[in-house]
Amino acid sequence: MLNNKYYASLFFMVFAAAVISIFLLFIISSNSVATVNGEKITAETYKDYLYNQAKSLVKTNPDVKWDEKYSSNKTFEDIFKENTINSLVSIYVVSQEAEKEGIKVNNEDIEKTQKYYPYIKNKELIRKIALVNKFYDLKVRNITSESSEAERYYNEHPEQFITGDIYRIDVKDIETAEAVVKAFLKGGKFEDLAKKYSIDLSSKDKGGFIGNMPLSQYSSVINYDLTRIKENQITEPINRGEYYEIILVKNISKKPFEEVKDYLISWLTGTAKEEKVANTANEILKKAKVEIKWDEVYKTKIGNLK
Repeated sequence: MLNNKYYASLFFMVFAAAVISIFLLFIISSNSVATVNGEKITAETYKDYLYNQAKSLVKTNPDVKWDEKYSSNKTFEDIFKENTINSLVSIYVVSQEAEKEGIKVNNEDIEKTQKYYPYIKNKELIRKIALVNKFYDLKVRNITSESSEAERYYNEHPEQFITGDIYRIDVKDIETAEAVVKAFLKGGKFEDLAKKYSIDLSSKDKGGFIGNMPLSQYSSVINYDLTRIKENQITEPINRGEYYEIILVKNISKKPFEEVKDYLISWLTGTAKEEKVANTANEILKKAKVEIKWDEVYKTKIGNLK
């Protein structure tokens, strides 16, 4: 028969195991990757947010190379983790400011937010993000652009509203490019030359036609100011690295203000709101006391993204 001494010893062992388990659970749950104005961002919260951001990224970019290294000798994964913790810090800082101002969110706000962050399990983090969204919505709700502002922008940036039908011929070397230019200047049709010489499979069968668009838009792509050329005039061969490109523009015209007015008002309003949000966030972050444990950030595993 077991004696009382055995029972006492057994009770102590069970009690000690329970205390140790509770202590370890406390250590794990209280482990933090950052502190924002005294409030901890736990490793669990960061991992939850990191997984959501990474999962969302691979849905639109399935071929992400996480181990690709950059000039800083950091991998894409390192940089992604840095951006993620900075984003999370911003959420904490702004949500704290929102709470100071007495802003509250309801179940509808939270449910709407959850739809945009489907992989986040932490309900408190979802509440904070919903709070941030409401905070910014209140800050920008009265921002609107007037027709006069749109018209002023239209007059100050006329080049952005000059459009044309753009045709292109891509060739492998400068000798072929010069031959194309020479043939065109001798009276050759650009469309026929495109079908004969162009290596751009998406446009050659259409005589090189790629669409009607603002000339400034395509200029930024090829680093060549198309607004300098005249109707039915071709560019000099443009060195694009692995090939040379020759451009022809037809039907050059400037879109009338009335045609672009609504778009401009909407775009200017959106831009003003974005600037307001960025400036507000910067002001709040300047005053915040933030400590980030970068070793903890970098060693956190993203998890299975499949």
